[in-house]
Amino acid sequence: EGQIRKGNWSGDEVKDVELMAPKHVNKILLSLMSQDPLIWLTGIEGAIETFRKYVRAFIESNFYDRLMLLAVLLNTILLSCFGFYDSEDSSHFINVMNTVFTYLFIFDMAIKLIVFGVL
Repeated sequence: EGQIRKGNWSGDEVKDVELMAPKHVNKILLSLMSQDPLIWLTGIEGAIETFRKYVRAFIESNFYDRLMLLAVLLNTILLSCFGFYDSEDSSHFINVMNTVFTYLFIFDMAIKLIVFGVL
């Protein structure tokens, strides 16, 4: 007891509240309680969970949400132009872009299934 073991551990094993100034104890304890325990996992499980944590934070960000909203909006505009232009170049461009958006949405779905723990 009193030693840091290899592997998972918590701040309770190394802190000594009696030695700290009372005004700092609550701040320190709050800081210890707000830490994400997943960052302390070891092995491949820890690496996977840490990866999922950071990708989930990115997926739940406003930037990613707005980026995907823009992709949906552009895809909607593109699909509304599908029968409007008769030239072969325009039809080819629309088909290529439709394929790009399809793969983008498939990637979005797959990464969300992985990150949110379904797979």
